[in-house]
Amino acid sequence: MKSTLLMLLLVGISFTLTSCVTCQECGSLKRNHEVTRLFMDNEIVPGYSYYFNGRTQWPSAVMAIDSNYSIKAEFWKPVELEGQDMSSWLLNAVNWKGELNTKKNGAEILSPEGVRVGIFFSKYDNLITKFQSDKVIQVYAPSYLAGQGRGETSRDNR
Repeated sequence: MKSTLLMLLLVGISFTLTSCVTCQECGSLKRNHEVTRLFMDNEIVPGYSYYFNGRTQWPSAVMAIDSNYSIKAEFWKPVELEGQDMSSWLLNAVNWKGELNTKKNGAEILSPEGVRVGIFFSKYDNLITKFQSDKVIQVYAPSYLAGQGRGETSRDNR
């Protein structure tokens, strides 16, 4: 019994210590009203590749990544539109059906060094990115920050 408690205590301490260590290869989001305006005005940033999370017609998130980078992502699909078609798609994408009262967040996607590598727009307020060698970014599904859950279901991340 004592050895089990000791083992659980050691595992708990180990988990606490490792969770306090920052991720050296992780990027971050920086809220930016100008990015929100870009998406709300359907402006396309030249030299960026666009991706969406969720359904094509009603994505839960849209991001644009500097074309000098590539992404590895299971839950993100490329937007294969250009010019006016892209602008029209963005117009519909940022006005999510049934989401009129949902706060929409625009943010810069920053590298671990704090360099802007993309932009992000979503009803979610968290995006985990890990930067790998050769300008490859591992991008995970967007989510709410811990403790900020809005009761959404996981079907949004299909």
